[in-house]
Amino acid sequence: MKLIVLFFSQFLLISIKPLFGSTKPWPQFENLKCKSEFNKVLIENKWSEEKFTNQIPSSFNQSAFRNMSQKIGDWIEVQVKADLSPEIVHLKDQKFKRFSFNSQCEVLSKDESLPWHLERVYNKKNNDMNNWDDEDLKKVVSQTAKGLIYYWSPKFAYSVVDIPRVEKLAKRLGLSFIPVVDPRASEQEISGALEVLFNKEKKLSQSRALASKYIVNRNVSLDLYMRNGFNHFPVSFVFSEGRIHSRFITGVMTDAGEKALIQNYLSDLKVGKK
Repeated sequence: MKLIVLFFSQFLLISIKPLFGSTKPWPQFENLKCKSEFNKVLIENKWSEEKFTNQIPSSFNQSAFRNMSQKIGDWIEVQVKADLSPEIVHLKDQKFKRFSFNSQCEVLSKDESLPWHLERVYNKKNNDMNNWDDEDLKKVVSQTAKGLIYYWSPKFAYSVVDIPRVEKLAKRLGLSFIPVVDPRASEQEISGALEVLFNKEKKLSQSRALASKYIVNRNVSLDLYMRNGFNHFPVSFVFSEGRIHSRFITGVMTDAGEKALIQNYLSDLKVGKK
């Protein structure tokens, strides 16, 4: 699977597909400093009740674990290095806060700005009407019975040509279909890809008319980013019961294979599993 790897430099990590099954992986690090103070911060913020998954660290001697968040736009990541005190990065309302410990194990917290590459991609300074952020995500998930968020990019041809198939499948299964697009792509790339998509057996003028009517949501949701939405295109997220399933569907599949996954995820969400 082709991956786009982005790094949080000193701030936060980008990760590949989570490894499931870990609840609290860091107890394996017996030599962690400030362990009791670290656990106290987790308990006070009720983060100790979360389940965590392994992430790709930013350096060879670091381990990282991210929670399987139940709240849109609210994430934590535990960063651990041998013989050092752990750190916690909290993302909430598209703002980062880092918790660390000094030599006396006193907890320190500070707000951090978005890393430069995220600031460039996710900022709203351009006031783009097509920006689709965490508030839009919350609205869709809370007000729509069940649906599928399809994250595509004009830079990945298969994610473009698969749009009609996934849309038809979602509608057959009674799901709302919400396409969102890679925010790094230019307007010309997006419109050009849609024109090509709708140009099959149609005149260019007709394809442009169809493309212009197609909803283009420029994804600036940091929540989908934290759900590893940048790993590969296309990526699909299934939601129901007011929640997004913690696993996602990636790559191009057959209708039968994708249908089975979607139905399994819907079943999980119905019974409250993640």
